[in-house]
Amino acid sequence: MYQRVSDTHFAARPATPARLVRRVATIAGSIRGVSRFRVDHTCSRCVSVMRGDDVVLARCHVADGWFSRLVGLLGTADLATDEGLWIAPCASVHTWGMRIAIACAFLDAQGRVLRVVDPLPRWRAASFRGAAVVLEAHAGALRTVRVGEVLRQVSAD
Repeated sequence: MYQRVSDTHFAARPATPARLVRRVATIAGSIRGVSRFRVDHTCSRCVSVMRGDDVVLARCHVADGWFSRLVGLLGTADLATDEGLWIAPCASVHTWGMRIAIACAFLDAQGRVLRVVDPLPRWRAASFRGAAVVLEAHAGALRTVRVGEVLRQVSAD
């Protein structure tokens, strides 16, 4: 659709849908206050991450939609030490534009730990070929996790 200038002429650029304009204005307004991109706003469910009988992360948000995986922890400035993000499917992460360093554990489809990067400093990237899930947490939260261990999700109810 093009904006009609007159009956015979059309504008050079396409019309902007009103709801897109409203969405951008809403996002721009929320940047000043509490971010709408914070992990607990973008993810639909929260679980606990267990290693055997030990709790690794008490509150782990599950990013299984395209938007929550796209945003990740970028909008989260104050991640608690027992809070994390379970990103599935995912094999690589970055900390470009983040305010804090994070810890990452790369897992296969069965939950077996393939690689642990703790800490992953700001403005860096990490990946592991064959990973199906990435677990992101506060820097230092995954120091006790070792390669070969199995991590699983438990409902936080």
